[in-house]
Amino acid sequence: MCIRDRVNRIEDDLSKQAGVEVPSAHLGEMVMNGLKPLDRVAYVRFASVYRNFQDIEEFQLFVDDLNARQRQEAEARDQEELPL
Repeated sequence: MCIRDRVNRIEDDLSKQAGVEVPSAHLGEMVMNGLKPLDRVAYVRFASVYRNFQDIEEFQLFVDDLNARQRQEAEARDQEELPL
């Protein structure tokens, strides 16, 4: 799925909430969730602005957490199911 498709999906989701004010925090999370599987660098760059990190340590914790989750997901994918 490309970025244009993600944007269209976000727009579709927002249009389903017609007449309802959408908090910017919700929109920001939608964008982050859309970027994450597409482009890790874009995801981190957007998060650095959106989350407004106050110092390098806060940013480093975010990146470390992202790396840990990515390793866990890769390990889970690599696990072979044992037959019953």
